[in-house]
Amino acid sequence: MKIKAATGDPLLSGVLRLRHDNPPEAAIIPKPQPESRRIQTWVTNENILADGPLARGKLARTIGAVRIHPRNYFRTNWISQEGRMKDLCVCSRRAKFVLCLAVGLGLCLFGPAAPRALAQYTPAYPNAFDAGCNGNHIDRTSGFNAEARIDPEWAQVTSTPTILEGTVSTPAQKFPTGEAADNQAPSEVAETDIPWTHYTHDMTFVVQPDPEYQSLLSSWMQVEIDANGNIVSQQTAGHHTNMEVEWDNGSTMYEVHASSPYFDYQRGAIPEFVWPSVGNRIWVEGQYIFDCGHPSTPGHSLTIGGFTFDLHYKEEVEYSTEIHPPRALVTYRLNHPLTLTPPLTADTMNAAELPGGDWLPVTGQQTQIPVTQADIFVSARGGGAVDHCSLITRHIDAIDGLLSLGLTGFDSCTHTGPIQTVNDRNYVFDIYPPGTDYSTKTNGLFPVNVPTRDGSGHDVSLQWRVIDHTSDITDNLGNTIKTVTASLCPIDATTGPPTQSEMYCPQPPAYPTRLRVILPFNGALDANGFAASVLLGWDDVPAPQEPAVRSFNIRLEDFQVDHNGEGFLHHGHGDWRVFVDVGGQRKYVSGLPFDRNGNGDNACHGDSLTNMDDNDCFFFHGQPWTLSVLDGNPIHIAVGGWESDSVDDNFCTDPTGCDPSTDAGIALALEDNDRIGTLEFDLDPAQGYQYGVLNTGGVDRLGPIEFHTPQAAGDQTNFYVTFSVDELSPAAAPSSTLSVGSPSYTAGTTFVTSGTPITLATTSTDDVGFQYRFHRDGVPLPSFSSSPFPVHWTTTDFAVGPRTVPLLLNANDGADGLYLLQYSAQTADGATEPRNTSRLTLDNTPPVAAITQPTATQYPHSATLRLGYTESDGSGSGVKSFTPKMDGATTLPDGRGLASGQNINLLTELSLGTHTFSVDSVDNLNNAGTNSVTFSVIVTPDSIKQDVTQFLQSGAITNSGNANSLLAKLNAAAAARARGNCSTAANLYQAFIQEVQALSGKKINPTAAQIMILDAQYLIAHCP
Repeated sequence: MKIKAATGDPLLSGVLRLRHDNPPEAAIIPKPQPESRRIQTWVTNENILADGPLARGKLARTIGAVRIHPRNYFRTNWISQEGRMKDLCVCSRRAKFVLCLAVGLGLCLFGPAAPRALAQYTPAYPNAFDAGCNGNHIDRTSGFNAEARIDPEWAQVTSTPTILEGTVSTPAQKFPTGEAADNQAPSEVAETDIPWTHYTHDMTFVVQPDPEYQSLLSSWMQVEIDANGNIVSQQTAGHHTNMEVEWDNGSTMYEVHASSPYFDYQRGAIPEFVWPSVGNRIWVEGQYIFDCGHPSTPGHSLTIGGFTFDLHYKEEVEYSTEIHPPRALVTYRLNHPLTLTPPLTADTMNAAELPGGDWLPVTGQQTQIPVTQADIFVSARGGGAVDHCSLITRHIDAIDGLLSLGLTGFDSCTHTGPIQTVNDRNYVFDIYPPGTDYSTKTNGLFPVNVPTRDGSGHDVSLQWRVIDHTSDITDNLGNTIKTVTASLCPIDATTGPPTQSEMYCPQPPAYPTRLRVILPFNGALDANGFAASVLLGWDDVPAPQEPAVRSFNIRLEDFQVDHNGEGFLHHGHGDWRVFVDVGGQRKYVSGLPFDRNGNGDNACHGDSLTNMDDNDCFFFHGQPWTLSVLDGNPIHIAVGGWESDSVDDNFCTDPTGCDPSTDAGIALALEDNDRIGTLEFDLDPAQGYQYGVLNTGGVDRLGPIEFHTPQAAGDQTNFYVTFSVDELSPAAAPSSTLSVGSPSYTAGTTFVTSGTPITLATTSTDDVGFQYRFHRDGVPLPSFSSSPFPVHWTTTDFAVGPRTVPLLLNANDGADGLYLLQYSAQTADGATEPRNTSRLTLDNTPPVAAITQPTATQYPHSATLRLGYTESDGSGSGVKSFTPKMDGATTLPDGRGLASGQNINLLTELSLGTHTFSVDSVDNLNNAGTNSVTFSVIVTPDSIKQDVTQFLQSGAITNSGNANSLLAKLNAAAAARARGNCSTAANLYQAFIQEVQALSGKKINPTAAQIMILDAQYLIAHCP
């Protein structure tokens, strides 16, 4: 029968691999045919194939000749005739051997329509092919014929930038069965990249997406085939649990062996200060792509006519999704370095540490507090991954399918270069402070546990500091870097998650719990970059009994090469590019100055890590990583890198973009970089950070923090490392005391007035002052400054101690009540004492006497008045004393006091006219006050009658006949008065007076007589 070649379908659904070890008599004869791409293939054995896809497919291209011993052979020519059911049609490319079936022939296999994968994920099939992955040679992914990796390397899922939020994977998350030295670490600079699509090696990190972003992950299918290779069923088989983010690194790595040496930051994008580390949270926005270079399809074994084939189906591609490259990246971390290294120079090739530290303005530069550090980077420098020519199929041809033999051609393409537009949108994200629970979300927000000292939840406030990194933005091909001014917006849980439409800050709430950042790039003319770190924390200082922030110097004491991966071709000299990450702080160790002896020579042995032999060693004691960590949190350390080969000399240098080249293809196949070995471990807080808990398997432990890695794949490289950890003593903060002067009163709480002297004191002999504030319970904190954020503390001056500072408790709103006086001693260089809190009750208000009797009214002279009053100091210090008075006198005329409940006979105790009853009160702070009531005593026609009756009853009138005579006159006078006849009434009252005068001293007590005479005269004067 004939096996014929025909034009292949552009959407190939499988790859055929003929196993050359079955049947055993098959002989493989390498026979490249570079002079012709049109080849006719004939096979005389009629029994090779039965019905099935191998008989129905279309051959796109085959090259070479294969002799099937003893009688079957292939002949080169082009055949255009379509075959019948029993004809073999395959799709192929040039291969390592002429028996191309052994390394991958494209099959035109078509099965039933693909079912949708799990709804929450993005199916790789067919979406990746719709996006632009072509599926050619999906079984050729490594080695000399890794053609699947390069054409295209990526395909855009969408042209709209995509946001991803999540956490950088731990080794255990990325490798559930265990990380090995051969594995790519969760965060590292990639050892190998396609040189014509990259300007530098990618900084790559793996992200565990938050639940709402898991739909960005891709899923894949599994197919079942029949005996003829037909797909009979397919179903979703799995999904990726994480996704990579990749961006050309802009590190301090010096490409010393390039024809024109350069630093990666001169051609790359992402600077070291923003590189994420294990456990860091990230927010990233960028190009959402399928990685077309890693199909990971399984082989399906199929035996037909004595030949065994491996079939690879496009339905089973496991293409992963990536953000590649980002345009905006925010890395959130809790570990912080404290020091800066000297400026980078080409001579020293010194790797810059992360700048800044974890101090904040309110608490001071020497005070270690928990801080969220948000490292923010936006750049138009996208790298080769944004070049249009990197995202399309270019039909790159390798000679006989071997990259190692070079390239014969590719489609032309107009490059768009490495620059991406970043000023077409704003970038909006939130920074959460320490105390945030990242394990859950409610309405799209993480809950924030706000610290508190007084239990109110409102006495601790946010503070922040911005560190400018504009100088770290890589040169955008000679364009001037133009940045924007960020808007920093304090918000709380009433503001939902960002929508990316925000332009302005909302009204700040009384008690913010997070910080929103708005980078206003949208429409900003020529804006092409932003780089800064925002340090966000609370204005509290941890108390001694609480988890402290501890600081360490962590040193790479010894890095010793075991096997450098080079042989006689390179005379044993290796070029190792080593990076070490300590708690999120990376250094390019190959560029660090190593320790030298007194002669200026290496204190151990070897020229440099970029030019070394087996057993060379380097000490880096003088280059510590200085960082801080909240006690109880482990410190992650990662060591990795690669043995650099000539592929690194072929990275793109053309600012407009680069095409594939034979040299680059050969270097990628034969002189690609090899991993030196991954080593990751955590310094264990339970063991005082003096013991490394390994994350990487197969590593020999030689000491608590001393390891020997196994030989990694490729060039069998490995090394020894020894670390040391020294804790740094924190700056000693001064201590303070509080004393309260007079007047003051303590009863459960301490009461003071606004005039009570309050004294802060310290015995410190430093240049010292005090930070303090008063605020009333339940009332918003006082604000002493509003820039760059509301500052709720005020500070005294600084002076050499010991010293005291007098204060007065002055109410902001003049109101009495319970106040919190919070204070700390603080040195001029920023070492702040943990917060002290005293509760003082301001009492400027005297007690109050509530007088119920007398009231402000007229009382008849014959009435009896019962005094009624109470004293109270409310919530004040309490009533110390009170003094009731009647018309200024503390007793009645008869010497009786004026106690509440005391009866007063107005007829005999008070004269006619106006009187004032008052109560003078004093509290325990000597706040004094007086409450009083003014009332009148009058005479009425009836009350004067009562005068006679009372005096008769008391014995002041001794004869009832006299009393009756007096009452008769009063009754007649009252009747005349009632008729309005005042003159008649006056005559009658005068007769009454004359009779009383006549009886005074005889039948009537003289005092009583005088009272009745005055009362009658009152009525004469007050008629009607």
